[in-house]
Amino acid sequence: MQRIFLLLAFISTHGFAQINESFNDGNFNANPIWIGCDTHFLINTSNELQLNASGAGQSFLVSASQTIENAAWECRLRMGFNPSSGNYARIYLTADNADLSLVQNALFIEVGSTQDNVCLYKIENGTKEKMIEGAADRVDLSAVDIKIKVRRNDDEWLLQSDTGAGYVDEGTANFVPTFASAYFGFYCKYTTTRKNKFFFDDIIVTGDAYKDKNPPIVSNFQFVNGSKMLLSFNEILDESSIIDNCFLLKNSRRRPNRATWNETDRSILLSFNPVLDDVVDEELLIRQLKDLDGNVITDVSFTFSYERTKVSVCKLLNKNTLELTFTGAVPPSGFDAAKLTIDGLTEAIASVADVSEQKIYRLKLNRKLNEGRKHAFTLSNIFDAAGDEISLMAVDLSYYFPKRFDVVINELMVAPSPLADLPETEFIELYNTTAQTINLHNWILNVNGKNTPLPNVNIEPLDFVFLVPSSSSELWNDYNNAIAMQSRLALNNTACDIALYNNNEVMDAYQFIRNNINGEAFKADGGWSVERLDARNVSAEADNYRWCINLSGGTPGLANSTVAENKDDKEPTISYIELLNDTLLHLHFSETMRLFDDIKPEINPKPDNFITSVDTVFLKYLNLHFSKALPINQIYTAKSINITDYAGHQLELDNPVFFGVADSLEAEDILINEVLFNPHPNGVDFVELYNTSDKIIDISDIYLAAIDEGQVEKLYQTGTTKRLLLPQSYLVLTTDKAILQEQYRCKNPKALIEVSSMPSLPDAEGTVALSNRKGQLLETFTYSDKMHFDLIKDDEGVSLERLSWTQAANEASNWHSAASTVAYATPTYQNSQRAPETGISNHTFTASPEVFTPNGNGIDDLLYINYQNDEPGGTSTIRIYNSEGRAVKSLLNNESMAMKGCVVWDGLSDGGEALRPGIYVIYIQSFYPSGKVIEEKLTCVIGSE
Repeated sequence: MQRIFLLLAFISTHGFAQINESFNDGNFNANPIWIGCDTHFLINTSNELQLNASGAGQSFLVSASQTIENAAWECRLRMGFNPSSGNYARIYLTADNADLSLVQNALFIEVGSTQDNVCLYKIENGTKEKMIEGAADRVDLSAVDIKIKVRRNDDEWLLQSDTGAGYVDEGTANFVPTFASAYFGFYCKYTTTRKNKFFFDDIIVTGDAYKDKNPPIVSNFQFVNGSKMLLSFNEILDESSIIDNCFLLKNSRRRPNRATWNETDRSILLSFNPVLDDVVDEELLIRQLKDLDGNVITDVSFTFSYERTKVSVCKLLNKNTLELTFTGAVPPSGFDAAKLTIDGLTEAIASVADVSEQKIYRLKLNRKLNEGRKHAFTLSNIFDAAGDEISLMAVDLSYYFPKRFDVVINELMVAPSPLADLPETEFIELYNTTAQTINLHNWILNVNGKNTPLPNVNIEPLDFVFLVPSSSSELWNDYNNAIAMQSRLALNNTACDIALYNNNEVMDAYQFIRNNINGEAFKADGGWSVERLDARNVSAEADNYRWCINLSGGTPGLANSTVAENKDDKEPTISYIELLNDTLLHLHFSETMRLFDDIKPEINPKPDNFITSVDTVFLKYLNLHFSKALPINQIYTAKSINITDYAGHQLELDNPVFFGVADSLEAEDILINEVLFNPHPNGVDFVELYNTSDKIIDISDIYLAAIDEGQVEKLYQTGTTKRLLLPQSYLVLTTDKAILQEQYRCKNPKALIEVSSMPSLPDAEGTVALSNRKGQLLETFTYSDKMHFDLIKDDEGVSLERLSWTQAANEASNWHSAASTVAYATPTYQNSQRAPETGISNHTFTASPEVFTPNGNGIDDLLYINYQNDEPGGTSTIRIYNSEGRAVKSLLNNESMAMKGCVVWDGLSDGGEALRPGIYVIYIQSFYPSGKVIEEKLTCVIGSE
């Protein structure tokens, strides 16, 4: 190995030579020079090259040789042993490295090894392949003395051997080496006992050096950036053949300005000036290049696409911060030479901050700009990560920080099917209520909790954009201001929450509820948009939204078809309160309120410390968090809350807000008080309940029950929220409270509870059942249409009202038709027909009022005969006589009585006829188990209308 440098020097000065070596000069240091493991070899007395190693191992010697074309190799090899896999020899016909253990390209003969044969091998790019396999056992001899001959004629290779009986063919092969030769040599692998038993002699190598017949190949194409491309080749090129005309961009018809050859790397750097424009599937054609042997490259092309880095978003975040969003990566060093002008004057950049993986930068300016004024910006000399200069940016910008309701949700299509005359997709329209251009980049649209970012879009002053799903954006190509979103909008057809955010600040929010939209009801089935009447009315109340009346089904990007002035003239109210647990009270408002965290309602009795939290999205609720649990059944009163709506109306509590911790629900706490089972056409049933107890009841504990033969079949919960029913308060259950309010006067709308479903209430007869969550019946009322006042000709839309809470629900006499003066029903307030709870004094029976007018107008329609017995078990007979002494009505006929109660007369005869005005005598006869008999006569008057 120590003589490699000497051999390299010899090659460089003498070129390559044929080899004819018989070692007759007694050395291997000259004519030719052999190098490698030279201390492992000697020339013996027989003038042979002999291995003379000190122990087991591997040894080699090589001499310079470029022979490979039209060549012949001859050599004599002796091995004083029978070769094996641990003791064999190789004769390297060609090698590309003086160290035969490191060759990557070579041809060698292997003698011995496993099959005891003679084989020709090729190593190309480090991969070994057997080209000719000689006859097995050719050298299966106790000692080997063999001559090897290899001849190449064009692409034909012949391997021969002679073990003493003359040359025999070992085999032929046809292949073309693709590499040059630098060395011829010997290699020995041996054990200790064979360390000196390898002998080489009579070496003859003739032929020509490698001549490349293959054209050069582009081994790698690298698109560096828009101004540079790098080509790597498999061999050295003739530099004189490298001219600009060898390269062409086929689509843009451009050639490089310069092609720079690097022989060390075997590469060409193509330079383009100016930088390429954006291209898709551009082709670089390469032709006419030559290698050193004059082989011309085969025309080849490489396809690439390139998109130049651009400024996709440029906006002012505040008065002195400019934010740039790039389509590609820009390193911080890309701003080193940046030039900025504002309104034609050069401005120094105070700082540059990378805020998002070299894609978004914030440039701090040295001065503050005027809010709302447009400024002309130019920015140049910025370079992306690939080294390309980013195109000059020139844009007019103004700083304006949007506030809530500057951009509002103005129209939405939640159910595009069945189709009217618009593309069959959802959309949400936004409206800019200001005189400023507002950029929506990175704003967030939240639908039912799912966030979707808005693209880089400006919404001009007093103008519209509307958002559509990207999957169907092409359907809106003919519409102005359609903006494709990244995903579907996912609007729910019945109800959904929509909020618009900018930097985590809510710009607008809307809770869509299909049943709350005014207009033609059939449009709720689909194909019609919901429009905002007045964009400046931010109350979020239902009266500011209508179904579209444009025959197309919607007006995306245009003024709404229902647009009209609709000022918020209403004073806000509390819609309902809900005690979520014994330390958390929820107050829900009728409209959007100016809520702030330190609101402190005035509460009596004053509880221990509490804090408040507010709804920051829809601005509809206030939560009170108490530091200690509130006691059960303690009623608290909130007398005032100092907040206003966005129209400036103060929240005035006409009635105090009551709340407290609910008690357990038991029988007789809640009673059935009024039932409408035969509503008007397009009307709805309702059941009114009354809390007769001194308890606070959780409404979610109350259920209506469907029963069959006395068994509970299904429960219907009155509500899932923890709303409260205070003592002596009414609760009305219905499937549509809006319809109920249209058809009847509901004095206390807060007492209306809209439920998704109720038990069936047939028009002729049925049962209303009240239950707790365990299915235990609290009260039942079996009704019939025959219980209505006989003089009512049509009971459609007429409710049955309970007369007394002290009498059983299933006593038919305890129910009466509601009066005509209240439109035949009194949901949410005191019944029009109600028995007086009057004391009996010393009399067993009393009658009131003294004069009654049974005309159904709700004023003294009934006569109430109250009684109180001294002992239980009594029975009574009650008859009514006219002034002529003739019996006209039998109210009781020897019927048992409770200790206390009331019998009602509606002024009709036994035949159901209305009696004439006048004086009537009430005859009462009572019998008791003790034998006592009481007879009483009372008088009453049927008055004229």
